[in-house]
Amino acid sequence: MPPDERTSMARDLIARRPSEFDAQTGAVVRLGQQLGVPTPVHDVLAALLRPRVVAAD
Repeated sequence: MPPDERTSMARDLIARRPSEFDAQTGAVVRLGQQLGVPTPVHDVLAALLRPRVVAAD
């Protein structure tokens, strides 16, 4: 990916548009909690990005 490109999720988060963040990262965190599987990278991503996520109505 060229250095000035962004993923669609990054573009949505930056523009404060609804994104697939919860369906992807949030789902990994929830499943990990349910199954007792650590998900440290996704936990950090969720903690850092969740405040920026706009819920789709």
